[in-house]
Amino acid sequence: MEYPAGMRTGWTSLVVLLLGATLPVAVRAQDDVAAILADLSATEAPCAGQIQALDDAVALDPTNQAARLARGVCLYRLGRLESARTDLDQALDPVKAVDAVEALAVGAILAARNGDAARAEARLSRARKVAGAKHPQVLRGSVVVQGVLGDFPGAWSALDRALDHSAEDPILRTAATELIALDPDGATDRARAAVGRRVKSVTRHNRASGWLNAGQPAACLHEAEGALAEADPEDTAAIASLHELAWTCGVAAEQVGPATRHLKAMGRAALADQPAGTVIAHVRLLRDADQGRSALKMLSLVQPVSAADLRDVATLGVTLRTEQGDLDTALQLATDTASPVSRANLAKALHAAGRTADAVSLLDRTCPQLDDPAACRAWADHLRSQQ
Repeated sequence: MEYPAGMRTGWTSLVVLLLGATLPVAVRAQDDVAAILADLSATEAPCAGQIQALDDAVALDPTNQAARLARGVCLYRLGRLESARTDLDQALDPVKAVDAVEALAVGAILAARNGDAARAEARLSRARKVAGAKHPQVLRGSVVVQGVLGDFPGAWSALDRALDHSAEDPILRTAATELIALDPDGATDRARAAVGRRVKSVTRHNRASGWLNAGQPAACLHEAEGALAEADPEDTAAIASLHELAWTCGVAAEQVGPATRHLKAMGRAALADQPAGTVIAHVRLLRDADQGRSALKMLSLVQPVSAADLRDVATLGVTLRTEQGDLDTALQLATDTASPVSRANLAKALHAAGRTADAVSLLDRTCPQLDDPAACRAWADHLRSQQ
């Protein structure tokens, strides 16, 4: 049975999400992988984009074994372990009818995590029959199940041997990642070497996220930049994630230089996936740094998703155009969506430019919305008398 290409490869996101685990032994067996994945749920596994299609296929035919097997494996990668187990328990029954080796391996891991050693072994036995005991997925399932069931020393030894014989097959790197998440203190040097510098860079990513969540964005920025300096240059997914985190922290720390530097590294297209509020905050940083032209360019890339976003975009549009001296465009943008204060400031600029009639017209619809409408109307009347 074959899965779509995006579901057979691309375990980078799982690697990124699992490596930072430092869970106490007492809780490790129950909430290790799921908790770690949940902490960084914004980082999606490559298969995430196919979940909707798989959901539709299962909804259309709940007995669709291929769809359930594929969805179960993907849900595991996304950290949705209970849902993954539900799919695989159904699709792997009867196990003798299944030839999907990865689904059998993941199903064995989930069964072991649920305390069902017999079911885990039955699935591994089927995987061995289908693909052979030396198949990387079979080895992966075997060592992770061995660890989950309590024999971490034996699991680490078996994994080290497999890594030596396989020239570090990517699937066995995944097994190393999973075991490190389950037993970080017992990880062997061989396993850590297989995973490479991802261990340190991802640990620092998690630490940086912790600083951000604790309200210390400057510390987050420092940590994220340190992680970037140590990241594996071939781990492009991790590097992209670190740049996004560093950008977010730079904006929150109101450090326009670092924020802009990391945004350039992310690329313009990456903004489409970022929160509108963070992009708007970066626009304000550029404005406050007297980088009006750059602020306007970035403002054009904001994709508002709420009424507050629309107000901020409209207000910044009026303010920036006014500051740039582009009064005609500012006046076109000065709808009721823009803040009354931004429109009042535009009226001042219009009057200073000798366009008093435009200023008065703008004030007539703006004054009622200001905190001190009486003073605004008095000023408008004064300007009207000078026309």
